[in-house]
Amino acid sequence: MIYFHCRMNSKKDQLCGIVLCGGQSSRMGIDKSLLIYHSKPQRYHIYEMLSTVCAKVAISCNESQASGMLPGYEFITDLPAYTGCGPIAGILSAFETTGNNDLLVIGCDYPFITMEAIIDFLAMIDDTKAAAFYNEATDHYEPMLAYYPAASYETLANMYANNQYSLQQFLLAVKATQYISLEKNIITGVNSPKEYENARTVIHKINSGI
Repeated sequence: MIYFHCRMNSKKDQLCGIVLCGGQSSRMGIDKSLLIYHSKPQRYHIYEMLSTVCAKVAISCNESQASGMLPGYEFITDLPAYTGCGPIAGILSAFETTGNNDLLVIGCDYPFITMEAIIDFLAMIDDTKAAAFYNEATDHYEPMLAYYPAASYETLANMYANNQYSLQQFLLAVKATQYISLEKNIITGVNSPKEYENARTVIHKINSGI
């Protein structure tokens, strides 16, 4: 089922917000979670947005990122059993570290994500079913803009045990709800220096009302 929405939702008591930023940033050349689009490093910008709708929030990061984390920001490093297996490692580690809460996941690659989009996304989800932003152009889910209910853990853990690490395949297998934002740039990921400069220019124009 596909949804187009624009409505508000209250804070969810059992929801844990996860900022995914543990990747290698190889194309960017520097840590993408420290790039600044909105006056502070992206990992903290997303953290503070999630704090308004989630009961608790944590930054999912690698060991080197953890050593530079600012005071006051909770973080989770990938558990040794999952290290080096991509975003599924951060999600499984978050499930096990937070006590198997429902997870609202946002990757630091998405500078155009807005509070309105997050609230609208939460307003349409079924708490028992996985959901994700959906890219109509590529006919793919955005696994790092997604909701993973606690019930997802068992399936994801079984996939991992069978060397299946694709969150895209998980979302397809469970027929996750597709959320299509009215703002098409919401799902634009930034992975290279050129894309970063272009995104900064666009965001500056938006903020300046140009």
